[in-house]
Amino acid sequence: MNDNQQLAFNILWLSIITILAVWLFIRSVKRSENRPKLILKWVLTALVIAFIFAEVVPGFREGGVAALDALMMILFCGGVMAVIWRNSITDSLAKPLASLFDGGNEPPNPNRIIQSP
Repeated sequence: MNDNQQLAFNILWLSIITILAVWLFIRSVKRSENRPKLILKWVLTALVIAFIFAEVVPGFREGGVAALDALMMILFCGGVMAVIWRNSITDSLAKPLASLFDGGNEPPNPNRIIQSP
């Protein structure tokens, strides 16, 4: 690939990722029960991602000891992201199992009467 094709490819992927992130943000804010908390999580996530691209990625490009330092920083950033999103992650993993027992978000059906013989 020449430089122009690589630039076009990068712009295409950046556009796709940006559109998907905006869509996910809008969708999650609309469905959220606590919008200010969710927006704070997204802002903190954006700051962590900006830190990764500004500080960590150049360390990987340098190689050697700088790459090992970058690896430790990316592990730390992953831990920060896990702390930020821990409740959302556990809810999304536990919700399908809990819905089997409590019916999920559906209200009970008042027309359904169980009769015993």
